[in-house]
Amino acid sequence: MIKNILEKISKNEFSVKLEEKHLLRLQKYCESIQLTEKSSHWALKSNYKLISFKKNAIIIKNNPSGFDRSYKFKFAKKNLSENYKFYKRLLKRNICNLLGNFNGIGFNEFKHFDKNWPDGRSHFNIKNIINSNILKYNIQKIEPFWCFNELYKYIKDFKKINYLEIGPGSGDLMSIIKDKTDINQIFTIDLAENIPFSFLNIITNFPDSSYLLPNEILNEEQIRKNEFIFLDSTQVNLLPFGYFDIAVNTASMGEMDKLEIKKYFDYLRKGLKKNNIFLNINRVEKEVFYKNKKEYLRFFEYPWDENDENLKYEISNINIGKNVNNSFIKIVKLHTK
Repeated sequence: MIKNILEKISKNEFSVKLEEKHLLRLQKYCESIQLTEKSSHWALKSNYKLISFKKNAIIIKNNPSGFDRSYKFKFAKKNLSENYKFYKRLLKRNICNLLGNFNGIGFNEFKHFDKNWPDGRSHFNIKNIINSNILKYNIQKIEPFWCFNELYKYIKDFKKINYLEIGPGSGDLMSIIKDKTDINQIFTIDLAENIPFSFLNIITNFPDSSYLLPNEILNEEQIRKNEFIFLDSTQVNLLPFGYFDIAVNTASMGEMDKLEIKKYFDYLRKGLKKNNIFLNINRVEKEVFYKNKKEYLRFFEYPWDENDENLKYEISNINIGKNVNNSFIKIVKLHTK
């Protein structure tokens, strides 16, 4: 009953303030969006038309689907209903922990991170995340720091990095990459209707950065002059060849169909430099529907090549204890063509 009352009196809508120059560009992009056919995962989670524009702010009607539940709290405080749910989950977790259960409802992501990434093992540990102010990056979840730690020892000596992230979600990992490595350019490619949400995060973290949105791209020369390049999933053909040092996909290949996964692998084998690093963290197996056809996406069946050089390949600890949907992690030097 309390939950229903709080949901009725709480507003899910929130706003993000933007400089006029950024707001106008984003508005033009949103007006240009054309939806494409998607797998069942995203067909049921469309974020199209969640955004509207008002004076110097963007109004978002609800927390976007398919992102972590904390996306809204990068920009706004919890409403009454959200506070109720938060403290209810916290109470359940603490009771579980007192009873010795640290899995499922009892999962504590900070303790889990500290167990797997103690001080000295990689770049981030719990102490320096908290001391450096986690909100510096608008990050409310700890998984992006985990992914950066997985990459760190393989990329720490790279200079003037050209970085590509496929399906960046809210853009948290990109923010850390931008701040903690020697970056030249960051390219991101995602579903057209999801791009505004990663863009808002990036532009609030790095307000003076130069960027191009998908509707603004005219030629390759123009691309080379900007720090962030946002592309939608129909624009793979605009990505340069033999250009990227590092590519990343976390969680979203398990939301595609097999042809889409192949499309990205085909590009990566042309778009990455010979000396490259590709981080892939995705479900061991996932069922999806595409064009009313059921498919099973299995990580080991992705179009890997016998000439790929595996640097790390194992079950990822990132979700162990949180849920039963285990993921593989593969850090690989892809064979290029």
